[in-house]
Amino acid sequence: MRIDRLDRAGLAALEAAVRGGEPVRLGRGAVPPRGGPALDELVPLCHAVDDPALARWLPPPARAAAPLAVSVVVPTHRSRPLGLAAFAAQDVEAEVIVLANGPYTDGVRVPWLGHGATRNTGVRLARHPYVLLTVDDALPLGAAFLRTLVDALEAGGHDAVFARQVPWPTSDPVTRARLRAWTPPPGAGPARATLDNVAALYRRDALLRDPFDDVPTAEDWLWARRHRVGYVPTAVVAHAHPRRFRALYDRTRTTHAVLHAHGEPAPISSVFGLVSALPSVLGRDAPGALGELLGQWVAGRG
Repeated sequence: MRIDRLDRAGLAALEAAVRGGEPVRLGRGAVPPRGGPALDELVPLCHAVDDPALARWLPPPARAAAPLAVSVVVPTHRSRPLGLAAFAAQDVEAEVIVLANGPYTDGVRVPWLGHGATRNTGVRLARHPYVLLTVDDALPLGAAFLRTLVDALEAGGHDAVFARQVPWPTSDPVTRARLRAWTPPPGAGPARATLDNVAALYRRDALLRDPFDDVPTAEDWLWARRHRVGYVPTAVVAHAHPRRFRALYDRTRTTHAVLHAHGEPAPISSVFGLVSALPSVLGRDAPGALGELLGQWVAGRG
């Protein structure tokens, strides 16, 4: 598919093509709408561009290099994880281990035990020295995605490295801003994330020696405090969630409860703090922002 306009219809067509595995070429002069996604967020979703100045943001293509094998662990409650075809198209041998606790029938049946214990199960099942931990709604971009992470892991002497996340073309402005700060584009400064299992590559022996804590979430944050971790902005996944009240409340409450239990101060620990913060949730994102605010408050009370 070729896309020459990045208006609302063009962005929707781009997202549909990427989700469906259809190659996209971005035409010269395609400009996102004012207040819309940046080109450095959109170009990684494409396979080619007409404007050579944008080529630096294309995902890493396949490379003829030494053979390499990586185990990919994907917990899922869905009928099918999004990234399976993309992992099959990598320029390395990718052993994909799907930990299924839902309708998916081709994986390993594993009960959901929380993010820490469930992923430890996947690491024990892996056969290769490198293990990518990811999620079922993240899509790796480019045929050298895994190889790029392995190269960065070895070059930096890290125990783990994690990828950049770009939003979907139709994602809301708050999500785009959050992901840009969490995992910024190349040259835009350090990541706010310390490690993120949306897409993180580990040395398997490091995870066997020091498994994830048995926690419901934030297992990557806890593990990163004990290890050397690097960020790889040139390895990119498409990943974003709609900002819905209930999902954000549950996720924020659970995450901040773990952080608080491990010494992080509670952002909102009193009724006064909650009331003072309420004006900040006014606006178009009010449901999502209120969910996050109440999640922080409830976690702080515990």
